Amino acid sequence: MHALVIVNPSSGRGLARTLAERVGQALEALGVTVSHASPDDLTQPGLSPRDADLAVVVGGDGTVHRLLPWLVRSRAALYHYPAGTENLFARDWGMRPDPDTLARAVRRWRVRRTDLGEIGHAPGPGPGSRFAVMCSVGLDASVIRRVHADRRGPISHAAYLRPILAELCDPYLPRLRVRVDGVESAVGRGLVVVANSRQYAARLNPARDADPTDGLLDPVFLHAESAADAARLALAARLGRLRHEPGTVLRRGVSIEVQIESTEPMIAQADGEALGAIPDTIRTITVTAMPRVLRVLEETE
Repeated sequence: MHALVIVNPSSGRGLARTLAERVGQALEALGVTVSHASPDDLTQPGLSPRDADLAVVVGGDGTVHRLLPWLVRSRAALYHYPAGTENLFARDWGMRPDPDTLARAVRRWRVRRTDLGEIGHAPGPGPGSRFAVMCSVGLDASVIRRVHADRRGPISHAAYLRPILAELCDPYLPRLRVRVDGVESAVGRGLVVVANSRQYAARLNPARDADPTDGLLDPVFLHAESAADAARLALAARLGRLRHEPGTVLRRGVSIEVQIESTEPMIAQADGEALGAIPDTIRTITVTAMPRVLRVLEETE
């Protein structure tokens, strides 16, 4: 077996390289051939997927997100060795930053196929951006855009405090129209989260029934006219009461269309990463399920 250990050196407040060395030692103790790489090594245009059976990604959700195109092409089984801020993908799959846990998963070698989502500009799929956990349009995406604009290196939860306060003073709550598999599902100001997983930052988890292996996406529309509304919805989500909030719409489907009807620009995020600048002419994005395209090494107790 050949394992490729991919490390984001800026993750884990600079400790990711040390974690990657421990990962490599644990795998070599099992007789696994180990190579090391950085995300830059694998995301350069024109590079062919490396021959690997296992890809251990030492980093956060952003590192996994960046590597999704390569992971799909390579067919390697993914194990997320968490070293980021939230580590939502690892949390969903029970993966922990422990060499013994990884070694146990390798010995058992239970690989499952999981879904991804893909964001494209309407009409047509466009260049798109794949995601493993969730994407969104609205206030949370605006917070992430602020965080990335200020980012100068590794980030922690504290890095979100100032952007959140700034967003509450000037919240991005556009008027949205949401269609699920061609059926109009929600209209109004607020935000929409399209979930592939039940996980979300700070364990708010708006789509608690989402299943990344069912071939479907779970869009959640949250009606909010103000920052106070958004704060109330966040508390309800944290307490698991979101579905009982007025104006909340939960659906499930293969294709989700999100259209901005107000004058604000389109601001979106995927897996906690700010999407690149979306032209003002783009008023609609489509989000499509990609069933069973990613291989994941399961961690089982």
